[in-house]
Amino acid sequence: MLNCFKIVFFFTLFFTSSMLAFLPSVSSLLKGVFEDRTITSGVEFVLKHKISDGSSVLHFEERLVKEGNQISCLWKGFPQPVGAVIKKNSYVFSREKSIESRSLALRGYLLFVSPESYQSQLIEEQFLRKEHLFQFKSDFEPEGDPRTWGIAHHYLIHDDIFLERLSQGIAVAVVGRQEDSFRRAIYFDKQLRGILRIEWKDSDAWVTVNVLEFTKTAWGTYPQRWVMQFSSGGEVETEVADVRFLKEKQLSEFKNSFHTALRNPSSAVSADNFLRLLLSYR
Repeated sequence: MLNCFKIVFFFTLFFTSSMLAFLPSVSSLLKGVFEDRTITSGVEFVLKHKISDGSSVLHFEERLVKEGNQISCLWKGFPQPVGAVIKKNSYVFSREKSIESRSLALRGYLLFVSPESYQSQLIEEQFLRKEHLFQFKSDFEPEGDPRTWGIAHHYLIHDDIFLERLSQGIAVAVVGRQEDSFRRAIYFDKQLRGILRIEWKDSDAWVTVNVLEFTKTAWGTYPQRWVMQFSSGGEVETEVADVRFLKEKQLSEFKNSFHTALRNPSSAVSADNFLRLLLSYR
């Protein structure tokens, strides 16, 4: 069966390259994003942010730690450290203070290890539709002599999956939903390095994330630098300074600093504007 699909892939490449540019399947693009990620718990991301709210600029550092099902964030660079735990779609700083995230597309790209889990998230948020996962018509049965398969005839062309040249490189764009006042689109690197761009549009407001660089670590390939831009004029530049597995002592030290920050919720209030730009779409 595996050899059969390899043959299908080869003939698909051959025929569709002559008809139009060959587009890798959405499933293979998703697999390429996550295939070498191995760490599921005890991982820490050290992120350096530069945030502009249109009137001022702030630089600060974030430690984002995933331990089991819990994700904790610790920010330094404010008058006092700020901590939050992620619960469902919200960053919770205290009983009185939380910031809701409107999308998990960026956070999932950073933290997920399973292409199936990320695929489900993209479908839920309308970046992707189930029919996008099919490359061939339902009556396609690759049996016998490959010359009789009629791949060109059975190949599905999705009008909302296409090649687009971005400043970062050639992308396979997938538009899950497009209306006058609503858009969800995600752009995969054609070379299977990862995701190059994510777009949201609601009414007259839009947000884009452009991934500019990637980094290959012992734990997998991750985005290394990205820029999030808002139609309101705000901008968030993020660089991944490190991705590492925390040993027991390091994890204990992080927890101590994290819980100390949680006891000072007033720090989160003073940094509200910057944190909302950072977290509202992450």
